[in-house]
Amino acid sequence: MRNRSVGWSTGIALALLMVIALAFGSAVHAGEKKQAPQDHNKKASEEKFMDWGFGLFIHWGPVAQIGKEISWPVHDASQEFRDKYFSLYKTFNPVKFNPERWAELAKDAGMEYVVFTTKHHAGFCMYDSKYTDYDIMNTPYGKDITARVGQAFRDENVAVGWYYSPSDWHYLYKTGHKGKYDYGMVVPKHTKPYGTHNLTLLEYERKQIEELLTNYGKTEVMWYDGNATGLKKHTWKLAPDVLIARSVIKTPEQKLPKKPLEGPWETCMTMGRQWDYKPNDNYKSVTQLVHNLVKIRAMGGNYLLNVGPKPDGTLPEPQVRILKGLARWMKTNAEAIHGVRAWKTPQEGDVWFTRKKDRSAVYAVMLRWPEKSRVMFKTLKDVPVKSVRLLGMSDELEWEKGGKGLSVHLPSAKPCDHAWTLKIVPREQE
Repeated sequence: MRNRSVGWSTGIALALLMVIALAFGSAVHAGEKKQAPQDHNKKASEEKFMDWGFGLFIHWGPVAQIGKEISWPVHDASQEFRDKYFSLYKTFNPVKFNPERWAELAKDAGMEYVVFTTKHHAGFCMYDSKYTDYDIMNTPYGKDITARVGQAFRDENVAVGWYYSPSDWHYLYKTGHKGKYDYGMVVPKHTKPYGTHNLTLLEYERKQIEELLTNYGKTEVMWYDGNATGLKKHTWKLAPDVLIARSVIKTPEQKLPKKPLEGPWETCMTMGRQWDYKPNDNYKSVTQLVHNLVKIRAMGGNYLLNVGPKPDGTLPEPQVRILKGLARWMKTNAEAIHGVRAWKTPQEGDVWFTRKKDRSAVYAVMLRWPEKSRVMFKTLKDVPVKSVRLLGMSDELEWEKGGKGLSVHLPSAKPCDHAWTLKIVPREQE
């Protein structure tokens, strides 16, 4: 009896342990199922984004045929003009479209990522979407422009991102909206059937996001220009490593902030006055754009610089010249722009500072060539200096440290135009 009793007790104990283990396992599994959906950019994606520093924005669509701004002319337009605007795709035929040339120019200019407008506020899709007939496949051109853009830039090792506007004014046009078209459309509130599959606007846009993230190779950035309610978490569910720019991070438009912003951020800016192609646009100088880039990087941000291709698919010559001018400057100074972070002090007069991500160097970018051959940097007085070199020249420069700061003797010749970079290597790093 004793042995049977012990065996029975042991069996009961084992059974209880199994029940507890199963219950614990079920609880853990249930906890995994209830894990909150991703609601932020991953830290690794943010770090990679900040490493890039400089990107190309591309605004393009059928509107290039009339040289007006993309989408916005229909914001408060007559029905007659809206009829004309929403019919422009019927004559869009960019027979000279050559994205390989665009990608080559961008790569030479030191641009590490591209953001291409797949759908702007007016709703026209520059890619093959099975959810609408209002897309590039129903133009005389009839080929998937977005697919070619993605392939061309990846071939140049440039990261690819897609601009997608949650606003869809073609939806408003087709559903009979007569008033002003709203940039901040709250997409989930629009429930009238739309598109070739008669979906609500939110369902329609989620399906299109799935197309962009599934059919077009690796996507690194999504740029939601507007109220992205219902799209952001859907994006991260499909592609957790995608960095969502506008609608998540700060994206000042056409201006530089007055002081550094927290976290990753990005200024987007036109070369001229208009995002889309404008004949005889008034362009900024290469010097101005270089200075913008330097200031933005010194404040810890990214610079997304826009081009607007012509109706035939070529870039306007002034934009090509600007990209080539940027390339010449970046050939000498790129290491002060890529893989850097804001230093403890953004600027000292006309000099702006960045530091290498691994802290192996501090860069002092001079926006004005000093009148005297010997210059003093008060901000660098506490840096234990190993060496100082002017980027573009191989020889080390003469320097000395004193109570007032770091004094550097500059050569008489300039290695480049627009701005000049001193590379200061701290002593403990070598």
